[in-house]
Parts: sequence; structure tokens; C-alpha cells
Amino acid sequence: MKPLLLFLLFAAVQVVGSSVALLASHADRLAQGGQLDHLTPDPVVLGTVMCVAEALLCVALWWWYRRQSPWQRTFRPLRRPCVAMVLAAGGVCGVSLLLSWMLDPLGLSDGGTTSLFTAQLHNPGGLLLLCVVGPLCEELVFRAGILRSLVVSHRLPDWGAVAVTSLSFALVHGNLAQGIPALVLGLVLSYLYLRTGNLRLCLPAHVANNVLGVLLLAF
Repeated sequence: MKPLLLFLLFAAVQVVGSSVALLASHADRLAQGGQLDHLTPDPVVLGTVMCVAEALLCVALWWWYRRQSPWQRTFRPLRRPCVAMVLAAGGVCGVSLLLSWMLDPLGLSDGGTTSLFTAQLHNPGGLLLLCVVGPLCEELVFRAGILRSLVVSHRLPDWGAVAVTSLSFALVHGNLAQGIPALVLGLVLSYLYLRTGNLRLCLPAHVANNVLGVLLLAF
């Protein structure tokens, strides 16, 4: 039940945050009795609100996970942690670039997310969300939360837990243009998490992937 609750909690934060941003973006129209139908939130307001919402979720999950019992599983120590982080980050970025090159000719719809992300390039809250808070929140939910729970509490084999986690990670992205890369990225990040039992490799790799995406949008 815990994996489902975590997934629903993450989805609820996205919905509530988007709704709050929509209301804040059109507060004057709402005060005049206008309708919010067919309106979208201001990208800067949305980025700022979602950054705060996901940061709060990160704090809550961190506090919750502190109460968990230690993972009774043997992990091989990383011989060179810094080198491993660089290799993990470089490998994930390389996979993302390859996927982008393969999927671009298909012309898959991204639901307007590229335009939304581009609007965040000059918004400190939006940049913080895209490059740090978002990756941290997703790793706490999907790897440290859902994946760990499926393996430890529900006794799923590693491959089954990785498959479920990666599919759910792809699903929350909401469109094929993002969902397909998210599925592959989820597989890689899940492997990195199971390799260490913590976020030491998958979080830097996820951050590097998002920073690369931001740089590509900027240049």
C-alpha cells in the first residue's frame, strides 16, 4: 500500500500546486467574478509554487524515512565514490542525448512542457525546481520510497520492483515525449539505487540530466 500512497501523494502535490498557481496567476480575474476555464497558470508563478510545494514534500519524506528500519541488505562499497558519481552522471546524460536524437524525428507531443521549461530559464524558483528540488523530490518518492518499499516490504524481485517504479515514473510525466525517456531513465536510476541502497549515485545523475536539459534549452 505504501508505494501506491507515495505515488498518489506525489500526484496530489502536482495537482494542488498547479491549482494554487492558476489561482494566484488570475487572482484579479477571479476577484471580478470571472471564470478560470481554459486559462493556464503563469509559468513563473507555477515554477515558484511548485518549487515550494516539492521542497516541503522533500522535507516531509526525509523526516518520514528517518524512522525506517535499516535496510537488511549487503551492498558492495564504492571504491572511488567521486569517480562513480561522475560516471553515473555522464552515463545518464549520454543515454538522454541518445534518446533525444532517436525520438526527435518521431515528432511526439510534449504537451507544452518544453515551452513551460523554457519560460523558467530566467526564473530562480523555476531553475531551482528543474535542477535541484524536482530531481530530489522524484528520487525520494520513486527510488527511496516506491522502489525500496517494493523490494523490502513487498518482497518483489529487483527486476519487478524496477519495472513498476520506472513505469510509474514515466506515467507521471504525462506525455510520450517525456514519458519514454523517463521510462529508460527510471530503469537506469533504479539500478543505481539498488547498487548503493541510497541516493548517492542516482541523485547526482538525475540532477546532471536535468541540468543538461536546461542548458540545451538555453543554448
